[in-house]
Amino acid sequence: MLPLWIALALTAVGGPAQAVCAPSDLGRSWYGVRQVTVSDLPYMRSAVGGSVTTLSVNEEMSLDEVITRLEQIASLDYVAVVNLKDASNCSGRPWEWNGSEWVFPNRAVAILQGTADHPAVLAIYALHEPFNQNAECHWTVEEQQLLYQELHGYTGGLPVWSDIGGVAPLEEGGISWAGGICDYCGTFHHSFRSDWSSEQCLQETLAWIDADLDAQGRLMPQAQVVFQAQTFSQPGYPYYPLRLPTAQELAVVRDHLCQLHEPVMYYPWSHGLYEETLRDAPDLWPVVAAGCGRTSYLPLIRTE
Repeated sequence: MLPLWIALALTAVGGPAQAVCAPSDLGRSWYGVRQVTVSDLPYMRSAVGGSVTTLSVNEEMSLDEVITRLEQIASLDYVAVVNLKDASNCSGRPWEWNGSEWVFPNRAVAILQGTADHPAVLAIYALHEPFNQNAECHWTVEEQQLLYQELHGYTGGLPVWSDIGGVAPLEEGGISWAGGICDYCGTFHHSFRSDWSSEQCLQETLAWIDADLDAQGRLMPQAQVVFQAQTFSQPGYPYYPLRLPTAQELAVVRDHLCQLHEPVMYYPWSHGLYEETLRDAPDLWPVVAAGCGRTSYLPLIRTE
């Protein structure tokens, strides 16, 4: 049976709109949205707000172009996770592991160093699902620690973001966790299945969030886990059909993270891989825009 607070939350989507956090003062319960083009940012800002987004940097973009896009992001009071891409590499990034060290091309170094001090840069994206044994490429903890150190070195210590998938499932799979892999560790558990009831979807999602936070606290306490909430449908997903959450369901996930004073990234705003995304679901926008606006989420202030 669902806890009472979840059952009550399913009946209403509440909460006033949250003021946008200044980039320099995100706090803990910030929220953001991934996978949005710079040209679509103003539209997304008006629809859902938030403080954090992502910036994809393809192989053709120059340093000047990257800085111009960062200026556009900053003008809308966002900060960005900067994701340099290179489809020719197994990592999907410009840096590649050659068996003994990470090799960085000059262009990647120039962009890392040239944007390191920009106020709109929150973090540098390092790797996508680096522990996935079923993927063509995956890396050991030690190899990822070396990449983390290299990225810190090139950027003067900018935070590093990797989408690790999940902390608890990887621990259960035998991964010997250690710190120094990611400062922001993106997790995601896509549990809104078309063949499940709402209660099953929510129980699975909240259980994974709690398990990941427990494992992170024990194994990598200096890192920040960032749960990436599912805002897409994919009927043709190979394992089971996925649907968009309802507004009430998404509010339950949001409120759970707010109660824990944890951030959330909604994934994605738009993406060609999926049938529907957040951009196509205006009924979800008020849930996202509300953020952690309820005063009951604020830490208790004690007076003497």
